[in-house]
Amino acid sequence: MVRHKALAAILVAAGTVSGGAHAFRACDSAYGDTFTASTYTVGEIEFDTVTGLATGTQTTYNHPLAEAAGFSECHVTYDLSGSYTPGSDTFVLEGERSSHSFECPARLIDADYPPSRYIALQMVFLEDGSSEVIAADSGELLGRGGWRPGQTHFKTEESCRYL
Repeated sequence: MVRHKALAAILVAAGTVSGGAHAFRACDSAYGDTFTASTYTVGEIEFDTVTGLATGTQTTYNHPLAEAAGFSECHVTYDLSGSYTPGSDTFVLEGERSSHSFECPARLIDADYPPSRYIALQMVFLEDGSSEVIAADSGELLGRGGWRPGQTHFKTEESCRYL
């Protein structure tokens, strides 16, 4: 019995905005700068194709576009555990919020990062070593990355969001 493990970066991001002095891209001027942030998510998952067990982490990064937000960076990490289904390459995971940066405003944590959350993802492993991460419920493309036997990773695009 061969045990296969894969390290999958799970990037699930809420609608967000990017740009400005502290962010990586310019947000559409319709958003304004005062209470917007560039956001993206990355994650890692180990999974076993024989047992179907999966564990990992998911971290979302928020970079506000203006000092008025009251913080320069806020990242929130969830510990993930759940199942992996070979063939469909689907993950059903429960995330428990495990840490966040000390600058994260309580209002942001309370509004957007519950103590636990469920995530359902489908991976598409391509022959060239790249991968796509799709929301299992909606079919929406969430992120792209790479993989090799036993490991995969991905990241969402940066997006703009109101804080």
